[in-house]
Amino acid sequence: MIKSPNIMLKFNFKYLFITVINKAPFKTMRKLNTLLFTSLLSLNYLHAQIEYNFNDSINFFDKLRKNNSRIYQSPKIEKISSIYFKQTAKKISVFKIQLNTLNNSRKTAKSDSIKFENIFYPEKIEIAYEAPYFKSKTKYYLQKKEAERKLQEIAKYFKNAFILQEEVGIEEFK
Repeated sequence: MIKSPNIMLKFNFKYLFITVINKAPFKTMRKLNTLLFTSLLSLNYLHAQIEYNFNDSINFFDKLRKNNSRIYQSPKIEKISSIYFKQTAKKISVFKIQLNTLNNSRKTAKSDSIKFENIFYPEKIEIAYEAPYFKSKTKYYLQKKEAERKLQEIAKYFKNAFILQEEVGIEEFK
C-alpha cells in the first residue's frame, strides 16, 4: 500500500490488481491512470523480450544444434526446389566488355587478361569458355554509358574490344 496526501494505491499481487483511491481532483487521476498504464505496458514489453520466440529461425536452429538434431531432406525435394529456383531466378541485364573476338586458345585469353590486369589494376578479367572459343570479359556495368566510357579507355590497348549485353543472375551481385 502506498499513501500520499491525494492518492492511495493498494497492490494485490495475487491477482495483479491495483486499487486506486482518489482523494484529489479529476486531472490528477487522469495523470495517474496514464502513468500506471504506461508503466504496466513497459513492464509487459520487458517481460516479452525475455521469452524466446520459437518461430524465429535463429532460435530454432540453435535449439536443433544444442539437441544434436539433424534435418534430413529428401533428394526429390532438393531436385524440385532447385528446378523452382532456376525457373524463378531473377536476372538483370548488364553490359560487359569483351577484349578480343574469337580467341581459339586459352593462352591468348590468359595473356589478354594478364595484360588487362597489369594496365587496369585492381580490375579483374573473367575468362569464359563458350564452345569453341575462350572469351575474356571485364566486370559488369549496369549502365551502357559506363561501359562505353570504359571501352574508350580499353580500346587504346585492345583494338578489337567491344560491349556485349548479358543476363546475369542476382546471386552474382551478392
